[in-house]
Amino acid sequence: MYSLPDPKTLTDKNLSELFALCRVEILERAIDACDPDALVEEGFEKGFKSTGLPVRPDLRGGILVCYGARIDKSASSHECGFVRIDEKWVWEADDKLVDVIRNSATRNVQMRSVTLVAVADGTKVDLVYSRARQGAHELRSCESYTVSDGKLVLVNTRAVQPNHKGR
Repeated sequence: MYSLPDPKTLTDKNLSELFALCRVEILERAIDACDPDALVEEGFEKGFKSTGLPVRPDLRGGILVCYGARIDKSASSHECGFVRIDEKWVWEADDKLVDVIRNSATRNVQMRSVTLVAVADGTKVDLVYSRARQGAHELRSCESYTVSDGKLVLVNTRAVQPNHKGR
């Protein structure tokens, strides 16, 4: 059996290196254990509300399954919902495995995506819902989560009401 060194005997640099090494190992194990194709297909089946907007992400054995959507209301307006991971949009995430986008030409053009990202404890996740009009995005709501003990834990929600102009 391998015994870990007493952390008090390690330098700050050694602790940082050990932490980085452990994080990489955790992410690699999650990647090796997942079936990306199955997660993506299941995501397209179950990851969207009846409105077409995405549901909250799912955490599956260290792989965060993120759903995203854009629903065009007109040529100059749409509703959308996408995930941010540690201050980056999911498609820009450092540990992104797969990002699959599908478009449907329905009455309101829809773009849906399923993105898989390997995550470790401490990762911050936001599900952001917005509306765009005339090219300007306006935040509608945000659900903030953190990955803790292999689970996605809700830490904050906020809804933003559109500015109403008085008479």
